[in-house]
Amino acid sequence: MIQTLFRYFSHTSEHTQMVLRLIKSSPVVMFSKTSCPYCMEAKATLKVMQVQPKVIEVDKEKEGDSMKSALKELTMQNTVPNIFIGGFHIGGYDDLSEGLASGAVQERLKESNVEFKDIK
Repeated sequence: MIQTLFRYFSHTSEHTQMVLRLIKSSPVVMFSKTSCPYCMEAKATLKVMQVQPKVIEVDKEKEGDSMKSALKELTMQNTVPNIFIGGFHIGGYDDLSEGLASGAVQERLKESNVEFKDIK
């Protein structure tokens, strides 16, 4: 399976590979837009949890549109926020909230060795 994924990712576009590198660059990564209310809520939630994500504001990035296309290809989600923990796609703000309520986000944070304040 790992070889299959490697083959898939080795044939992806330059922009998709860039997004994959960004996802791997930090334990918690959020693709966001500066004016998006759901992004603001997700950032506020993570701040209360004392989690410091790497935030990529796609509306401020030169390659922002290409990043959004690559994210859609990778996640089938074309909205922001688009959140990853330990390289695992969490989803958007609603998914973050549901994952916190179920404990799935906390578990993913623990598995990724990210310290956090549990707000559940």
